[in-house]
Amino acid sequence: MREAVIQELADLPDLPPLGQRRCANLPAGASSDPAAKGPFAVGVRTIDLSDPLRPGRTLTTEIWYPADASVAGQDGAAYSVEISDIAAMMGVDLPFSLGAIELVKTDAVRDAPRAPADPAAGLVVFSHGFRGIRVQSTFLTVYLASHGYVVAAPDHQGNTIFDGSATPEQSAKDRVEDFSFVTREMVVRARDPGDFFAGAFDVRRISWTGHSFGASMSILAGSVDNREILSVPLAPAFDDRMALVYNPPSYDLRAALFVVGGTADTTTLPADQQLAYDRTVAPRYRVALDQAKHMDFTDVCANDFLRLIPQIGDGCGPDTKNMHGYRSGCGSDIRRHSPAERDSRRVIRRRLAVAPFRGEHESGLLAIVGG
Repeated sequence: MREAVIQELADLPDLPPLGQRRCANLPAGASSDPAAKGPFAVGVRTIDLSDPLRPGRTLTTEIWYPADASVAGQDGAAYSVEISDIAAMMGVDLPFSLGAIELVKTDAVRDAPRAPADPAAGLVVFSHGFRGIRVQSTFLTVYLASHGYVVAAPDHQGNTIFDGSATPEQSAKDRVEDFSFVTREMVVRARDPGDFFAGAFDVRRISWTGHSFGASMSILAGSVDNREILSVPLAPAFDDRMALVYNPPSYDLRAALFVVGGTADTTTLPADQQLAYDRTVAPRYRVALDQAKHMDFTDVCANDFLRLIPQIGDGCGPDTKNMHGYRSGCGSDIRRHSPAERDSRRVIRRRLAVAPFRGEHESGLLAIVGG
């Protein structure tokens, strides 16, 4: 399998030198405004991916992508959840229906035509939190698509807001395979001339990210996959329970790691996030967002109704909406806000969050949406 992957990559055209990478069409060395959306309109599709190697495992997957400029300003997709599903996730069984609540309204236009293919674009796979949902962090996923990326986010069957049938241990094992499966399926589609996503991204440019439990799995899955994966875990729930699934001396990623968390997170403690950093062998970096809490990396904290629920509101920081405004930056932004040494750690008080790559790593620094 590994030999096939190596040959597959060898057959592709050379990537441009790192110094010639670009972010959002900026000249090398220029900085982007991390609060600004990218130059593309955004489209979205929902597809079901069935794994032939795991009969019965079907992942409903949301895919955001750069769309044709003609759809700019059109009505975007909104996502709602049943109040009963929220209650069930928190262990409360409601005997009656209270209807649904809109989680978030996005700018992504349903089934929009694609923008012209960008040979510099990459694929990002996002994994939701424990008992979460694929559309829980559209502030990030839609934003990335506006910068030219294809973003695939599956519902992890057995561990969603709708379905908690899998044990944590089983779900962890499932997600490791889900990451590889979704990536493989998207690569197949990118290579199929008749598929909607034909040529939508460079199959060598793969990043895995996620929130909480999903963030942890992006690290674990990346350590057992043959690809050179860039992992950007958001508030990873990384602690000694990981040993129940896979417990090597270190998690040997083949590209780079950028751990992002909050200093006020009481769900995945900063010490557990530090453990994720400490046990990873890769060019690695850690950023702590001052006063950010666990749920700040989702859309729920920007929903005034959901913040009234203590189990949710207690995980929200004082200015989530402001933090969401600093979702990403080009490589030059990272160079400005982080030391240029390997294994760097820093608390960033400017609310700079980071998002996956547009390139690999450059001058010892991970290029986050840029390079």
